[in-house]
Amino acid sequence: PDMSTPILMDVLGGTINYDIAVLKVNSEYVSYVKQSSSKAVDFRDSSSIYLGESVIAVGNSRAAGLQVTSGVISLEEEIMSGRIAGKDVNLMLLRHSAEINGGNSGGGLFDKNGKLIGLVNGRYSSGSTVYSSDNVIQGMNYAVPSSIVSSIAKNIINDSIVNTASSVVSLQRPDIGLFTTKIKYNTSGIEKNLLFNNKRFSLASDSSLQINYSTVVGNVSSLSPFNTGDVILSFKYNDTVVECNKMFSLESHIYNFRNGDEVTFYVEREGVSGVVEIVLPISTFIAIA
Repeated sequence: PDMSTPILMDVLGGTINYDIAVLKVNSEYVSYVKQSSSKAVDFRDSSSIYLGESVIAVGNSRAAGLQVTSGVISLEEEIMSGRIAGKDVNLMLLRHSAEINGGNSGGGLFDKNGKLIGLVNGRYSSGSTVYSSDNVIQGMNYAVPSSIVSSIAKNIINDSIVNTASSVVSLQRPDIGLFTTKIKYNTSGIEKNLLFNNKRFSLASDSSLQINYSTVVGNVSSLSPFNTGDVILSFKYNDTVVECNKMFSLESHIYNFRNGDEVTFYVEREGVSGVVEIVLPISTFIAIA
């Protein structure tokens, strides 16, 4: 087929909160893709990304064709605040030094073996700071971690199958009885998420986290099974066991939970010796933008 012909896509769904959209090849063009040499990219678990690892960014700057830049992972996880489509968002990102220009956004960030470890979505802007010396800073570029990308994409695709009445579907977040509401800042103005303690997801004791008191455990309406101050060490769903050793450990998997799943959380709880085991049936979902 003549692959120079533009291939039309339909928007299946997306989320401003994570800066991710899922596109579906228009039925008229499916045969073009199937007959081409294109193939699906291999995703890598972004929890295995390490500081200093070599990365390659692929993009289409100035619509001049695919281009490649290289760099390293300079920060494994970072929470950035910004505005997308007029909405305040807090994004969980990884930082890298591969050069990014206009047209790179949405392009892949790959490891040395060609596996996808992130989707490029931004770079440092000197216009965002009052410090004049910052206008010479380079190499502060960002990507959405691959595990979050994969989890959200599968969630949207699943919702499109379940919710056939809607042409554009929403991201469905499982209601597990806790959610964050805002990011705190330290005295230097640097973003600091107080929900995380030694890179383990923690229920903070301030307003940055609220307990959802409407969570239903089994058939009994009760308080959230979590307590303020609980530290989630790990959790298990289906045959997957996740150690919470990254800030985005929970975010990378929570959108994989499906109706009817049973998730077991293992937490440290103040005043209790040993690990507290919380078994939580998944039955309630919240659509988010």
